[in-house]
Amino acid sequence: MISTPVDLRGPRALVPMLNVLRFFGDPVGQMLRLHRDFGAIAAVADRRATLICAFGAELNQQVITQPALYQHSSEIPVKAPPGSSLARFNQVLPFSNGEAHRRRRRLMMPAFQKTAIDAYVPDLVTVADAMLKRWPTLQVVDVAGLVRELTAAFAVRTLFGLDALDEKEELAHVEAKLLESLSNPLSIALPFAVPGLPFHTALTLSAKVERRLREVIATRRAQGGTGRDVLSMLLAAKDEDGSSLSDDELVGECNGLFVAGYDTSAQTLAWTLFLLTQHPGVLAALLDELAPLKGAPPGPTDFARLPLLDAVLKESMRLLPAAPMLFMRVASTDAPLGRHTVPTGTTVVLSPLVTHRDPDRFPEPAKFKPERWQSAQPGAYEYLPFGVGARMCLGAPLANVVLRVLLPMVLQRFRLELQPGADVSRTMHGIALAPRHGLPMVLKPRDDSPPPPRVPVRGDVQQLVDLPA
Repeated sequence: MISTPVDLRGPRALVPMLNVLRFFGDPVGQMLRLHRDFGAIAAVADRRATLICAFGAELNQQVITQPALYQHSSEIPVKAPPGSSLARFNQVLPFSNGEAHRRRRRLMMPAFQKTAIDAYVPDLVTVADAMLKRWPTLQVVDVAGLVRELTAAFAVRTLFGLDALDEKEELAHVEAKLLESLSNPLSIALPFAVPGLPFHTALTLSAKVERRLREVIATRRAQGGTGRDVLSMLLAAKDEDGSSLSDDELVGECNGLFVAGYDTSAQTLAWTLFLLTQHPGVLAALLDELAPLKGAPPGPTDFARLPLLDAVLKESMRLLPAAPMLFMRVASTDAPLGRHTVPTGTTVVLSPLVTHRDPDRFPEPAKFKPERWQSAQPGAYEYLPFGVGARMCLGAPLANVVLRVLLPMVLQRFRLELQPGADVSRTMHGIALAPRHGLPMVLKPRDDSPPPPRVPVRGDVQQLVDLPA
């Protein structure tokens, strides 16, 4: 990151990098404060181009529609050692630019077309049914942790064709630990391969993940790549000139797809369950809408008949988007940003979370109001939980199906009772907004009684959501 002077205000700092570390320690809180105190464009360190935040639909459009000018950074936010597994993991679709990005997207698109996604649904239902049967009842459990295990199991099955219920398969567990080590602010402050530091742990875990992924790739290739999983489709994919993804490319993309495929969906599902426990009237109406299914999971042909399910998920992703900030962009030359110009090398952050709180586009923006989606028709740069345009998340259609199947399956089976006084606070789990202390709930078998009343909670989630009295 550069530290070039720039005519943009922000919090004062003797050492700009200290402000950057503070930012990544709590990016959500920092973005909200920067927007409140400095407006649509704010420097994380006063008058320094070290890191710039740009807020709102107009600036989203300006940055996103100029990919040659604002290129994706692969340093997230520190540079990995050349030749390391972590460096290969960073050479993936979201961090590539120009023709490299277009080529990879062409090769990967077939695995995420509608026909492919519809074919994944039976596996989703099978895995979810088996996992939900394992969920403990009549005791306090961390529902956020349970849904992470659930979406990880589906990702293992769908992406790699592995037995999602095999307790010996450690891929999901190791990936989770890798995310935790990379999310540690010390990985940014001290990016050194020194034992005991989180960054060293990240490098070690990355190598372990890569070894397992290469084993899986070799197995799928030996089987002829004829499976229904995403990896098999990637092995079979050919570009117009007959080229395919190399093993290094496959390793990186498989890792990226796994992280994006399980973690963001898990956090969205967890936050949605929390919001429903805080809004029992909405939950009761949603259960009424699901009643005609008679306990069966919805399939893609049912979604059009479930408008409240759609609205609940859209509103949850508006209010508590799994990705509160988009991948960082770096100015390839001196570049316009609003009425300002930022110097070459400036890192720019965009924020769906702040964008989704524009009161002109979303009245009472801090309230959970699924009914707003009966008439709301935000533009592409006003509502972007999966990004937008040519850089929109490739797996967004699959994630939308996963959420619309899993949320009903949980609600059809369990009565969720959040523990009174639970500390519901935020943290960043990789790129995803997550409950810092989990979501302690008691799960009871679903019956015909109305949802339990809302219970008061503690924690900084109340900085993000106006909860009912």
